[in-house]
Amino acid sequence: MERGNEYAAKTAIRAEYAEKERKLQERDDISHKGKKQLQAFLRMEQITAEGGELGEVKRRIDGKGIVIFTLESGGTIRDTGKEIFYSSHDLKAERMALRYAAKKWGKQIEQERGRITFQPEKQMELSPLELSKRRKGISR
Repeated sequence: MERGNEYAAKTAIRAEYAEKERKLQERDDISHKGKKQLQAFLRMEQITAEGGELGEVKRRIDGKGIVIFTLESGGTIRDTGKEIFYSSHDLKAERMALRYAAKKWGKQIEQERGRITFQPEKQMELSPLELSKRRKGISR
Protein backbone atom coordinates (compact mmCIF):
# COMPACT_ATOMS: atom_id res chain seq x y z
CA MET A 1 0.00 0.00 0.00
CA GLU A 2 2.96 2.29 0.62
CA ARG A 3 3.81 2.25 -3.09
CA GLY A 4 0.32 3.53 -3.93
CA ASN A 5 0.62 6.37 -1.40
CA GLU A 6 4.03 7.32 -2.83
CA TYR A 7 2.58 7.41 -6.35
CA ALA A 8 -0.38 9.50 -5.20
CA ALA A 9 1.95 11.96 -3.45
CA LYS A 10 4.15 12.35 -6.55
CA THR A 11 1.07 12.81 -8.75
CA ALA A 12 -0.20 15.54 -6.43
CA ILE A 13 3.19 17.29 -6.51
CA ARG A 14 3.30 17.11 -10.32
CA ALA A 15 -0.21 18.54 -10.58
CA GLU A 16 0.70 21.36 -8.19
CA TYR A 17 3.80 22.31 -10.19
CA ALA A 18 1.98 22.03 -13.52
CA GLU A 19 -0.50 24.58 -12.19
CA LYS A 20 2.34 26.86 -11.01
CA GLU A 21 3.97 26.63 -14.44
CA ARG A 22 0.69 27.39 -16.20
CA LYS A 23 0.19 30.49 -14.04
CA LEU A 24 3.77 31.58 -14.79
CA GLN A 25 3.19 31.31 -18.55
CA GLU A 26 0.02 33.39 -18.30
CA ARG A 27 1.81 36.34 -16.71
CA ASP A 28 2.49 39.27 -19.02
CA ASP A 29 4.61 41.29 -16.58
CA ILE A 30 7.62 38.95 -16.91
CA SER A 31 9.93 38.76 -19.93
CA HIS A 32 10.40 35.54 -21.89
CA LYS A 33 13.92 35.15 -20.48
CA GLY A 34 12.62 35.73 -16.96
CA LYS A 35 9.94 33.08 -17.45
CA LYS A 36 12.57 30.55 -18.61
CA GLN A 37 14.65 31.22 -15.51
CA LEU A 38 11.65 30.91 -13.21
CA GLN A 39 10.69 27.66 -14.96
CA ALA A 40 14.16 26.34 -14.11
CA PHE A 41 13.57 27.22 -10.46
CA LEU A 42 10.19 25.47 -10.54
CA ARG A 43 11.72 22.32 -12.10
CA MET A 44 14.34 22.04 -9.37
CA GLU A 45 11.78 22.83 -6.69
CA GLN A 46 9.62 19.98 -7.99
CA ILE A 47 12.55 17.55 -8.01
CA THR A 48 13.40 18.40 -4.40
CA ALA A 49 9.72 18.08 -3.40
CA GLU A 50 9.51 14.64 -5.02
CA GLY A 51 12.89 13.47 -3.69
CA GLY A 52 12.48 14.51 -0.06
CA GLU A 53 15.97 13.61 1.24
CA LEU A 54 17.87 16.03 -0.98
CA GLY A 55 18.11 18.85 1.52
CA GLU A 56 18.22 22.56 0.77
CA VAL A 57 19.10 23.67 -2.75
CA LYS A 58 20.33 27.25 -3.15
CA ARG A 59 19.61 28.90 -6.46
CA ARG A 60 20.83 32.01 -8.24
CA ILE A 61 21.28 33.52 -11.68
CA ASP A 62 24.68 34.84 -12.73
CA GLY A 63 25.32 37.92 -14.88
CA LYS A 64 25.08 35.94 -18.12
CA GLY A 65 21.70 34.44 -17.25
CA ILE A 66 22.99 31.00 -16.26
CA VAL A 67 20.84 29.38 -13.57
CA ILE A 68 23.03 27.90 -10.83
CA PHE A 69 21.84 25.45 -8.19
CA THR A 70 24.09 24.68 -5.22
CA LEU A 71 23.39 21.53 -3.21
CA GLU A 72 24.00 21.01 0.50
CA SER A 73 26.77 18.56 -0.42
CA GLY A 74 28.64 21.41 -2.17
CA GLY A 75 27.98 20.20 -5.71
CA THR A 76 26.58 22.54 -8.33
CA ILE A 77 24.29 22.25 -11.33
CA ARG A 78 24.43 24.95 -14.01
CA ASP A 79 21.72 25.35 -16.65
CA THR A 80 22.92 27.45 -19.59
CA GLY A 81 19.74 26.81 -21.57
CA LYS A 82 21.34 24.53 -24.14
CA GLU A 83 23.53 22.49 -21.77
CA ILE A 84 23.50 21.45 -18.15
CA PHE A 85 26.80 21.21 -16.30
CA TYR A 86 27.22 19.54 -12.93
CA SER A 87 29.95 18.70 -10.43
CA SER A 88 31.14 15.32 -11.67
CA HIS A 89 32.79 14.49 -8.32
CA ASP A 90 29.42 14.69 -6.53
CA LEU A 91 27.10 11.71 -7.14
CA LYS A 92 24.09 13.55 -5.70
CA ALA A 93 24.69 16.45 -8.12
CA GLU A 94 24.90 13.98 -11.02
CA ARG A 95 21.63 12.27 -10.07
CA MET A 96 19.84 15.59 -9.59
CA ALA A 97 21.22 16.95 -12.87
CA LEU A 98 19.94 13.88 -14.71
CA ARG A 99 16.49 14.25 -13.14
CA TYR A 100 16.51 17.97 -13.94
CA ALA A 101 17.51 17.30 -17.58
CA ALA A 102 14.79 14.66 -17.90
CA LYS A 103 12.21 17.18 -16.62
CA LYS A 104 13.49 19.76 -19.09
CA TRP A 105 14.09 17.66 -22.23
CA GLY A 106 12.60 14.22 -21.64
CA LYS A 107 14.55 11.11 -22.65
CA GLN A 108 16.44 12.70 -25.53
CA ILE A 109 19.54 13.57 -23.54
CA GLU A 110 23.18 12.67 -23.81
CA GLN A 111 25.45 12.61 -20.81
CA GLU A 112 29.19 13.12 -20.79
CA ARG A 113 31.35 13.57 -17.71
CA GLY A 114 30.02 16.70 -16.02
CA ARG A 115 27.74 17.71 -18.89
CA ILE A 116 24.26 16.87 -20.22
CA THR A 117 22.98 18.02 -23.60
CA PHE A 118 19.70 17.80 -25.49
CA GLN A 119 19.83 15.46 -28.51
CA PRO A 120 16.69 16.02 -30.62
CA GLU A 121 17.86 13.57 -33.29
CA LYS A 122 18.49 10.83 -30.75
CA GLN A 123 15.91 8.12 -31.28
CA MET A 124 15.02 5.79 -28.49
CA GLU A 125 16.22 2.36 -29.45
CA LEU A 126 13.37 -0.10 -29.10
CA SER A 127 13.62 -3.85 -29.03
CA PRO A 128 11.74 -5.80 -31.76
CA LEU A 129 9.18 -6.86 -29.14
CA GLU A 130 8.49 -3.23 -28.13
CA LEU A 131 8.23 -2.23 -31.81
CA SER A 132 5.67 -4.96 -32.52
CA LYS A 133 3.63 -3.90 -29.46
CA ARG A 134 3.56 -0.32 -30.73
CA ARG A 135 2.58 -1.39 -34.25
CA LYS A 136 -0.32 -3.48 -32.92
CA GLY A 137 -1.71 -0.41 -31.20
CA ILE A 138 -1.83 1.53 -34.46
CA SER A 139 -5.09 1.33 -36.37
CA ARG A 140 -5.65 2.58 -39.88
